[in-house]
Amino acid sequence: MTDSFLIRKLSVMDFLSVAEAADRIGVSQRRVRNLAGDGSIALVARGVIEADSVSTFLRRRGTVQRRVWDEKTAWAAVSLLADTDASWLGASQASRLKKQIRTINSTELVSRVRNRATHHEFDGHRPVAGRVADELVRGSGSVGNSTIAQGIDGYLRGDLLDDLVSCFHLRASRGTISVRCTDHLDKVKTIADHDPDLLAAVDPATSADAREREAALTLSTTRISTL
Repeated sequence: MTDSFLIRKLSVMDFLSVAEAADRIGVSQRRVRNLAGDGSIALVARGVIEADSVSTFLRRRGTVQRRVWDEKTAWAAVSLLADTDASWLGASQASRLKKQIRTINSTELVSRVRNRATHHEFDGHRPVAGRVADELVRGSGSVGNSTIAQGIDGYLRGDLLDDLVSCFHLRASRGTISVRCTDHLDKVKTIADHDPDLLAAVDPATSADAREREAALTLSTTRISTL
């Protein structure tokens, strides 16, 4: 099956060719492949890019000009917003980070913490969904009046992903199970216990769903204002 045939077979509303993605982003096709390789946009099949991931990338790129925080600093920022411990940075560095957070808006905040985890999507048999959920650290199911829990979405220690996939026979795809891998799961657990709404809001703040995105950004704005 050729790439062009596969792209025609898929919905043009949901998927782009590499050339189309390059044109939309304004970069070369080689750059698009590099973005897919590092997870900045989603490659769903050879030569096929998920359109929503391109839209999300453009929203992030358009609002953030400064350096994205590394994983440890990103979780420190979320921890400070949740009013939980971020002492692994040290007092002076945490103080500087808090001052930085106060100078940015919620959209930039969400984009700057995007390196806190790597995102993987799967499909699985319906009976295993609840069991997969039990293995993940998850936030609340809603932010404000907006329900954001569509399918299963949660965090897992990175070195446990292969075992999870094998145990529950998950298939990598644009599915209903989202697993976000991080080396700082202990920090995620603390945030989930203390402020589950904030943990749940960080990811849909870049959602293609306008109502969901607005609710998540509003909550992040509230947390920044009280920092």
